[in-house]
Amino acid sequence: MTAPKAVLAIRVGRKSYPVADYAEASRMVEAARDRSGVGVSHFPDALIFEGDALVAHVSYNGRVWAGHPRAWKPGDAPLFDNRVPEPGR
Repeated sequence: MTAPKAVLAIRVGRKSYPVADYAEASRMVEAARDRSGVGVSHFPDALIFEGDALVAHVSYNGRVWAGHPRAWKPGDAPLFDNRVPEPGR
């Protein structure tokens, strides 16, 4: 028997929201960013957890990257790129 896959959740500050996948997390951050009216320097980190493990983050531009925001380095490829059309959309 295989263990059930941990649920993905996006955490911004002290609030956490379940997400189906990285695409949904990206859309949620883009919507929150657009509503906030603040720039990148004031927008909080959007972290994605699988269970208790930090697996990714969503940048201000809506792309999803592996690990913590401060671990990003030039040349890293996004796990989800919101500039690429999703199949069926």
